[in-house]
Amino acid sequence: MEGKSKLIVDDTTIYEVDLDCFHCLPEEERWRYFGETLQRELEEQDFQRAD
Repeated sequence: MEGKSKLIVDDTTIYEVDLDCFHCLPEEERWRYFGETLQRELEEQDFQRAD
């Protein structure tokens, strides 16, 4: 699954998110499990990858 994950580092935690899993989730679960900051970062990466 090369290129299908995103590494996100904040002040206290390192996350590795499987983007296939992220995009499979309903919008409500994206917000619940990823929150606004993580969701924005994941969507930005996905947008950049589409270019």
